[in-house]
Amino acid sequence: MYAGICRILLRPLRRLGYPLDADNYYPGHGHATLWQPEEVMPDFSWDVVAQYEWPKVLHEKFPVYLSDRKKAAGKRECRRMSLPDDAWFVCLHVREGGWHKDLMDERNASIGNYLEAIREVTSRGGWVVRMGDASMTRLPPMERVIDYPFTPSKSYAMDLYLIAECRAYIGMQSGFIRSLSCSSGPWS
Repeated sequence: MYAGICRILLRPLRRLGYPLDADNYYPGHGHATLWQPEEVMPDFSWDVVAQYEWPKVLHEKFPVYLSDRKKAAGKRECRRMSLPDDAWFVCLHVREGGWHKDLMDERNASIGNYLEAIREVTSRGGWVVRMGDASMTRLPPMERVIDYPFTPSKSYAMDLYLIAECRAYIGMQSGFIRSLSCSSGPWS
């Protein structure tokens, strides 16, 4: 939370020309230390990592609950996108940086690097629903692949439905998680 507040507050100040070193205010990718306020811990510590209990956290399911009405609306939108009722699917998100005009290469990736994963899912009979926003690079036409950001079905509510119903999620350190705190679209 601290990091998010700092990023929000510092962005306009940097745009106004104030010489701020944002890395001193919030954690960032590629830093040599696990972020903690300086007075607490100046260097990386496996003890701090252990406190987060990642193996336990990563094996717990994140519950996403939808009412029957919202599930029915989601199913209708899936049909509209040509996703069969009985299909299993994987959600895929590959961050490109266009959403916030954040083009820091170390945080972004190319959708082309995920084409083999897409082919693997579809070769096993599944579908791939590519998540994201319309600033992303379009996928080439592929069988059993829905480039969801470019469909009329795109909404925060549908994001939530797809996440709740997918068999697996393939993605990066960002993506739909921000959508969970927003409300938009036909169901809000």
